[in-house]
Amino acid sequence: MNKLGLKLWSINENYAKIVEDAYNQEQFDFIELYALPNTYNETIKYWTHLKKLIPFKIHAPHFMHGVNFSDKNNYDNNFKLIEDAFKFADSLDADTIIFHPGIAGDYKESAIQMSKIKDNRATLENKPYKLEISKTSTLKKGDTSVGAKFSEVVYILENTTLSFCLDIGHSVATSNALNLDIYDELNKFNRLNPKHYHLSDGDINSDIDLHYNIGEGNYDFNKLFKIINDDIPITIESNKNSNENLDDFITDLRKLKPFMNRN
Repeated sequence: MNKLGLKLWSINENYAKIVEDAYNQEQFDFIELYALPNTYNETIKYWTHLKKLIPFKIHAPHFMHGVNFSDKNNYDNNFKLIEDAFKFADSLDADTIIFHPGIAGDYKESAIQMSKIKDNRATLENKPYKLEISKTSTLKKGDTSVGAKFSEVVYILENTTLSFCLDIGHSVATSNALNLDIYDELNKFNRLNPKHYHLSDGDINSDIDLHYNIGEGNYDFNKLFKIINDDIPITIESNKNSNENLDDFITDLRKLKPFMNRN
């Protein structure tokens, strides 16, 4: 059976205090921690006491926090901003560090820069093609993600030593944006032997990745779990509506488990 994980940010002290109770209540399997740049020194104390109980995986910072491997002019900045991701991974004994390839640039440049990441934990995540430009002033109309198209993901993987993380919602949104068959594309991506999955609910007809809680969208999880490989970790990336508890995540966890048991 797939292991299921909780997505948190390194600055989530509010959740760090209640994670152990949530783990004991529901026995999820790991935490995927988004390593905000320059937060290691002040936040690692929130997490180190948990690693004896709960395994960790790390998500490196992405475009929203300054990292863009597809921009050759951002090379030095990229590698400064991801330094803390490796520190978190080392301190928390993580076996995975997930990276986004970039936005509004050249996928071949992404491959060049990401080939410099000489770490067997490094993992490439596919992206949604269409961007919500309202979320940052640095994007303009017509900008798209690098590593959304299957061919770009293949190129980057072939020209780096990175493994692959398949984000289901990103693939669905990209398929809709490019008028491709959703399940054909998911099966193609899945043939790249992902070592990790990201999953939430969403609108199966939308070209935007919505991160709905499980059951709030119209994804067909019976179909999805026929594609998802067994025994590969899945991070649940749906919304959390409270800073006081992890009830949304626990509900999502409970709703997903029956689909997994049908494999």
